[in-house]
Amino acid sequence: MGREAILIVDKSPSNRELLTEAVTRFGHTVQIAANATDAIPFLDKGNFPIVISDIFCEESIHAGVLPHVKKMTGAPPFVIMTGFSGEYSFDRVLGAEAQEFIKKPFTADQLDNRLKRIFHERQLLKENEQLQQKQTSLNKQLKTLLLYNRMGERFAVIQVINKREQTGFEEEDRAF
Repeated sequence: MGREAILIVDKSPSNRELLTEAVTRFGHTVQIAANATDAIPFLDKGNFPIVISDIFCEESIHAGVLPHVKKMTGAPPFVIMTGFSGEYSFDRVLGAEAQEFIKKPFTADQLDNRLKRIFHERQLLKENEQLQQKQTSLNKQLKTLLLYNRMGERFAVIQVINKREQTGFEEEDRAF
């Protein structure tokens, strides 16, 4: 996990300052906004892998930042923070399509662990996408092999298809 630019949206200047201090200590850069109106232009211009936002009496969820994020291509994970834990449940926040919910007060370690988990999940999703693409390619190759086999052709086509960098087969695995 390298330096990532994280957007922090919170109406409280002291909360923005504390979050900025913690997130930069974790090795990330920070862009801050006081509300949805300020945050949306940053989202439109920047590439933020995570957005952390206070719930703003539901402005973040229903009328501002989160709906805008959800419309974006490759929408970043959205972390909702709130000090009103009695009014907001994890299920309600996730129902609004936020990926994470953190109750205030929380420690820097708790925030760091959430961010690490989100970055790890993002990495796993990228790896999964790459594996699916490789599987699709290998399935096409298998279909070609099966077609050649049905036509009575020899497996010479295997030498063309089984490139080590694509399949992981060793040189001696080219023929059956």
